[in-house]
Amino acid sequence: MGILLLMPSIPTQKKMSIKSQLKILKQGSVWLSLSTVVFVFATMFSGYSFIAEYLEGVTHMNGTWVSAMLMAFGIFGFFGNFLFSAWLQKNAIRTRIIYPLLYIGIYVLVYLLGGSFSAMVLLTLLWGLLHSAGLVISQSWLMRDASEAPEFANSLYISFSNLGITLGASLAGWVIASLGTHNLVWSRIIFAALALLSIVAKLSLYGKGQASSAPVLAH
Repeated sequence: MGILLLMPSIPTQKKMSIKSQLKILKQGSVWLSLSTVVFVFATMFSGYSFIAEYLEGVTHMNGTWVSAMLMAFGIFGFFGNFLFSAWLQKNAIRTRIIYPLLYIGIYVLVYLLGGSFSAMVLLTLLWGLLHSAGLVISQSWLMRDASEAPEFANSLYISFSNLGITLGASLAGWVIASLGTHNLVWSRIIFAALALLSIVAKLSLYGKGQASSAPVLAH
């Protein structure tokens, strides 16, 4: 009700037909961007969905510490959002390539040092710094390709990000059930590597100029 009453009416400059909006689906770059969205969100939520279980089962933190780390994770995620937005403005291509590499690095360290209490405190903070930045990284990656149909692109973004969340959480749950909580990081590393592959594929096939000029959307 509040949205209905308070949201200002913004006139549309040009009314687009459904057919004209669907044309963006003919672009290969759009599908590669959507693949990146899926893999980035799968990376994010294959870990985030079970972070409490990992801290309890592998690091052996008690409930108080787990609660504190989850709060700190969220706070650092807030600042990570702004940090990566600034980096995208300075060098969009480099930031997008580095992002999944940083995730892979963090996950390898989490696997190796998961039993160390002090190390996991630091790694969880760095993990939080990366987590929310995936929203900015993936959405800005898509929007330049679909600038002629931004509303449709946003609906695609929401749909494919939800697909990524489902895929990531499902595989992570299977890994825990089959291989144990400590091996959970491997599902995250796989998705981060796939995200990197989709980014590199788009840059290779469609050039750096298009990607570097993509807008950065704040969250």
